[in-house]
Amino acid sequence: MTEKEDVTNQPEKEPLDDEALEKLAVEELLREAVQGAARAEIVGPSGNADTRTNHPTVKNIQNLQLKKIDPKENIKMEEYNVDNVLKNIFDVNETNWKPSEKIPLISKEIEQLKNDLKSFLISTEYDMTSILEESAALCSETQNLAEDMEVCKVEIEQETMAEILKSLANRDQLQNELTSINFALNIVRDVLLCGKFVKEFDDGREAQSFTRAVEAVYDLLQHAESPAEGFQNLEVYSNTKHTAQLIWENLLTDLFTEWGRMVTWDIKAGTRKTVVTVNLTFDESLIVVDILNALDRSKKLTERVSEFAQFLLKEVLMPIIHSDVTVYDETDELMTVTIMHKQNFKPRYDAVIANLRILFNYLNNKLNVDFKRDTTIMRMVGIEISSEFRDILIKDCLIDTIPNNINDLQIYGRITSEIQEFQNFLVLVKFFTEDSLSILHYLNNIDVLFANKSSQHFLETARAIMLKDLSASMSIGVEHVPNDGLDIKSDEKGAEALNILDKTIPKSLYFFPRCMISKTAQELLDVAYVMMEQAVQCSDVVCKKLYNTTRLVFELYDAVVPYHHENYLQTIPQYVALFHNNCMYLAHNLQLFGDKWLVLMEGRELDYPIGFVDLVQKIRDLGYKHLTIHMQQQRKQILDNIRSSG
Repeated sequence: MTEKEDVTNQPEKEPLDDEALEKLAVEELLREAVQGAARAEIVGPSGNADTRTNHPTVKNIQNLQLKKIDPKENIKMEEYNVDNVLKNIFDVNETNWKPSEKIPLISKEIEQLKNDLKSFLISTEYDMTSILEESAALCSETQNLAEDMEVCKVEIEQETMAEILKSLANRDQLQNELTSINFALNIVRDVLLCGKFVKEFDDGREAQSFTRAVEAVYDLLQHAESPAEGFQNLEVYSNTKHTAQLIWENLLTDLFTEWGRMVTWDIKAGTRKTVVTVNLTFDESLIVVDILNALDRSKKLTERVSEFAQFLLKEVLMPIIHSDVTVYDETDELMTVTIMHKQNFKPRYDAVIANLRILFNYLNNKLNVDFKRDTTIMRMVGIEISSEFRDILIKDCLIDTIPNNINDLQIYGRITSEIQEFQNFLVLVKFFTEDSLSILHYLNNIDVLFANKSSQHFLETARAIMLKDLSASMSIGVEHVPNDGLDIKSDEKGAEALNILDKTIPKSLYFFPRCMISKTAQELLDVAYVMMEQAVQCSDVVCKKLYNTTRLVFELYDAVVPYHHENYLQTIPQYVALFHNNCMYLAHNLQLFGDKWLVLMEGRELDYPIGFVDLVQKIRDLGYKHLTIHMQQQRKQILDNIRSSG
């Protein structure tokens, strides 16, 4: 380790003076001088030895076979250690030395290094003068090559750019020429296409083919909507388009006229009846098929068929479903539909199906003409109105076939068989498709429909009973409570239970006293029992619906009877008395009506409670209220009569 390193590693006790700084500077200078001399010996006087010996140009020009220095000859310089030299000159333990004392030693050491370097240069086998001359020649040649390359670069850039610019100009010229040629070719192509379409139209007219003529004019108009650039500016384009439009309109007029000859209908409306006649002259001749194909190609067939289909639905099919109609095919081409105007008339389902069969059989004979693959007028009519027709038929006709009692429901399969046959018939005549929704799909909810129909029937029946005259009366009840005991097997527990029942609940509770009631009250109660008996034979959905309907009947009694018979209940005492007895009689039966219902429903799991006890007091209060009001009116009237007579 040098003295400098020792000094720097020691703790700094006091600042360095000028003499110390001078010492440090001398050490650094000496270190750099020695290291420079060592590098000079290793590299050699000509610079980088590796670069000199490996340059390919020198080998080619001079053909020099330079010898490599033996590594043993460099051992002296390589083993020269600058740090050891400095340690010999500067003693670590010596602190009071001066630069003037050390400079001669350093100079001596430098001189020694110079002498060693000179000896090395003298003893080396390399011709240093030749090496320097070769290096100078290489530098000059390199400079000349660089200048030549720069000149070539400039010449190449100038010539290449000139050729590129010339090529670009030629390309632009060719592109413009090609654009002009393409522009002209497109116009010529459009002119030729127009001429082709016109010729095809003339050929079609000569062959008396609407289809070929329509296709040619249609294609011409479609082509005229997207002409080539520049073609629309020519006079021939305007003339051709205008002429094609006129021809198109004339063709459509002729086609509509031919369609009108094949499909005609007439409606003669009167006060008592309306007569609708339909005349269809379709057949499988080439002329008819040609007209249908032409209408289809012109996109007008769907419009014509839709118009005819809507006429069938509104003027023929719907009246057959809703009115008294007679359908008669007078000839193979003429069909007459007579609609009688009757108030509140609704035809039976079998009459509707019979008339529809006659109509669709006639349509099948005339409209099932295959003018293109898997397409007939009958199929198109079915696509247009089959869904709406099916919904109307189900809603306004087939729903009414659902019975309102369990006995008729059990034989409803006969009706469904007839409806299924009619469904198959509609598929056969191609009015319905095989994958279309069946008209029997409403039977998927037969329980709900039957429940609604039964409920509606019983409500209407009950309301009709409530509107009847209250004066038609009958005797009901018992005059004395019977003392006959029940014929029950002797059982200690049973006897004990009966004794407790006799002590707590009087027998008279289960007997209604003899009195006069309206026959309507008994009829209403009979309707309730019929609903109960029918409910226990049906599914849970129907049973629940009928139970709610039964409760609704008695709630309806509270609303309808007092309102409808209001005048009689305010003026005639007999009416009030009968109405009071009716209410009491109904309330008496409702006390145990729920228990009877539950007994009949034994074994079935119900998710709703069954009971009518909550209606008992409501109906009793209804009769008591009207009786009280009438008695108060009678009392007031008697008092007024007494006052007026006194």
